[in-house]
Amino acid sequence: VHLVRITEWWKLNRNWETTTLFFMYTFQLFWSAIVYSFGDVFRLPWYTNLFLMFLVTSSLGFLIYLLQSEPNYVTRAFHLVFEDVTEYEPWSRKHYCPAMPKALRAQLPLVII
Repeated sequence: VHLVRITEWWKLNRNWETTTLFFMYTFQLFWSAIVYSFGDVFRLPWYTNLFLMFLVTSSLGFLIYLLQSEPNYVTRAFHLVFEDVTEYEPWSRKHYCPAMPKALRAQLPLVII
């Protein structure tokens, strides 16, 4: 934090804490959509809609893939910090942002789901 002026707070967005918050929020968003939005007293249950179930399982499967995969071009496209960050300001080789611990990546789905 001491590497950035207070008026440039957005430069601290590349860290593994932000990656953790992304997964926590996204999983909760999907689960709340399933629990609160689908079905009513006069409609069929949401789990009988096969297209919807395909979308939900593929979306959650993609999130699990993102969380458990090694650093690759997909995780870099989503700006997930699975490897040490050194090339983005304010991080450098001397003051780098550490990668998200693999133990946390393994435990996070258990906490979320």
